[in-house]
Amino acid sequence: MLLVGAAVLTLVLGACSSGPEQPAQAASGWEAIKAAADKEGKLVISVHAGAGFEEWGRLIQDKFPNWNISVTSIGPSESVPRILSEQQNGRYLWDLIIGPNSAVHNGLAPAGALADARPILADLPDEVRRDEDWHGGFEMFGEPGQGTSFLNQINMTGGVYVNTKLAPEITKADDLLKPEYRGKIVAEDLRQPAGATQIVAALFSAYGQEYVQKLVQQDIKLVANKQVALEWLADGRAVAAIGPTIDIVDDYKKLGLGDGIERRNEIGMFGLAQSVNILKNPPHPNATRVFLAYFLSQEGQDLWAKVSRADASSRRKDVPRHNDYATDYTTITDKTLVQGSDREGDLLDRTLEITSKMR
Repeated sequence: MLLVGAAVLTLVLGACSSGPEQPAQAASGWEAIKAAADKEGKLVISVHAGAGFEEWGRLIQDKFPNWNISVTSIGPSESVPRILSEQQNGRYLWDLIIGPNSAVHNGLAPAGALADARPILADLPDEVRRDEDWHGGFEMFGEPGQGTSFLNQINMTGGVYVNTKLAPEITKADDLLKPEYRGKIVAEDLRQPAGATQIVAALFSAYGQEYVQKLVQQDIKLVANKQVALEWLADGRAVAAIGPTIDIVDDYKKLGLGDGIERRNEIGMFGLAQSVNILKNPPHPNATRVFLAYFLSQEGQDLWAKVSRADASSRRKDVPRHNDYATDYTTITDKTLVQGSDREGDLLDRTLEITSKMR
């Protein structure tokens, strides 16, 4: 059964004293909105870190040649605290943040840092908002009662990478617990709520708390980020790595590096909700509307799926899968673990209770 609507993908927001702020005043009527957007002539967007996102930003600027579009490609560990600090000081500098919804769920939404997207989406042309064009219907929000975090995709991501030249026999989760691999597994810092910890959370979901407790006793080497973990795997300091993502590995292999590095899809894969979010009091509300009309169109979502990262996809039914890494939405069921959604529950917190004690 395909995930449909907010009933399945509703995020747990956390305690908030009031709903999100409404966006700044916008023009009325689509032609007036477009004219006002051209007058604003600017848009400020935060996307995830990575070469594909940077390329997407350059292509978006080409689509709006008369605007100044600032696309900043940084990880959520940097963007979320930066945005929160700015807003706390009365500075509303960003229009949109696009990327993994887990960071929004845990950071921006509980702080009331997002705007209600529904009034803006209601202004978009009808051809963008047809329910029949979207898996699960058009409106699918992270926080449906407040209309924040429009979910444009679900990535099937995660997995553990193995250097098959050194340990081709690692094919399933239990293999990581074998004594011969003690001290030979590397991971992006598991003491923080980052991608590697989500992979371990997926293992928690599949195999239980005892499995994770045994895994952290394997003297896993914690490193600063995904790139360093990949380097350890490539040069043989480790035989398995938790944290590298398909886009980083793909870029690495394009340089002729990482021969023999393969993802084990059977170990720690999960769904990750991805969203486009309008920040509280966006400085360019009309440009935000016109951008979203393009971004959520078939052309805009196809560009995102092609360019942003190797496993990118779209909930739009008319956007094809561009490679085998992209999500096949017909395979997602109501039992699929989707982190950054209500299906996650307290899973990440329970995982961090174990991994935060690692040294």
